[in-house]
Amino acid sequence: MQTAASRIRVFLEDLRLCVNERKFQVHPCAGGVTFLGWRLLPGRARLARGNVVRIRRRLRGMRKKYQAGLLTFAHLNATVQAWLGHAAWGDTWRLRRQLFGSLTLVAAAHGRNAGRRLEQQSTERPRLEP
Repeated sequence: MQTAASRIRVFLEDLRLCVNERKFQVHPCAGGVTFLGWRLLPGRARLARGNVVRIRRRLRGMRKKYQAGLLTFAHLNATVQAWLGHAAWGDTWRLRRQLFGSLTLVAAAHGRNAGRRLEQQSTERPRLEP
């Protein structure tokens, strides 16, 4: 790896650039690298952990807002579809299945007894398919 580091330095010197010695490190490719929200490994790309944590929190919040009637289904669906389009660029099939396989949405009942009506709804709930 030292030879790779020295070759990188020589290449950059030819371009009249230099490396920041405190930040410059060479690692094996097998460990992968995080770049633009993706963990890039040899032969595959996975979403970085922070992105997965954020979408789980966002889904939980959107589900609560939708059940409270503060969010429309169209807005919720647009957000989910946008994230699915982003996630589809990597090896995320199992992740998407895990996130959306158990997601159920119950629409808010508006009016004076909204909470009571929500409890009296049938056990069959609409599902948001990935």
